[in-house]
Amino acid sequence: MLAASALVQGLTRDVMNKGGVPYAISNPPGSTRGWVGEPGRYSTNFQDVKGAVDWFDAYGEVQTRYSQVYWTRNAPVPLPDALVEKFEGKVMAITGYEVDQVTHDGPQATARRGQTGPLSGFSCYPACTDGIDRSVPIYHAYNHHYFGWLLGKDSEMYDKADYDFVPNPTKTGVRTLPNEHGFPTNIVFKENPGGEFRKSYH
Repeated sequence: MLAASALVQGLTRDVMNKGGVPYAISNPPGSTRGWVGEPGRYSTNFQDVKGAVDWFDAYGEVQTRYSQVYWTRNAPVPLPDALVEKFEGKVMAITGYEVDQVTHDGPQATARRGQTGPLSGFSCYPACTDGIDRSVPIYHAYNHHYFGWLLGKDSEMYDKADYDFVPNPTKTGVRTLPNEHGFPTNIVFKENPGGEFRKSYH
């Protein structure tokens, strides 16, 4: 199971790698128009984000046997009603997210066991605290690529007629529906580098 925590702009959440090796990130000087800042000085602590920070958890299911490759699209994971209601008619500013491969023993995961059809997942707001996450050793399951789309009500996912091969082969498409606000309606979260994406700030 792949777990992701997305941070949105009151509450405080510790980073997944609390107590781990400290690191710093930043875009290099001149990488964007009007770049300001100091190289390597962008904080990876959610507590340092200006303003109030809130979060939610999302879990996507993966089931494989030894030597199998899992490269398919799961069924959509609905966001919690309370989160949807909170941002109804508003813009959600995502300030960061973290990912890990875990097993989860909470009631949401238990309820999904034995179901037929495409794999899906579940989400909690602010967090799935009624269960325990256990990190899956990388020698048990190596996740080299993942995609996660977050869609607002003014966007939709569809199947393309042909594959896109850059950056990765997929027929999945996302498009913005007609609207009057002009704000972004969806975002994709993805990583290709292998196991080092786990528990790091994005």
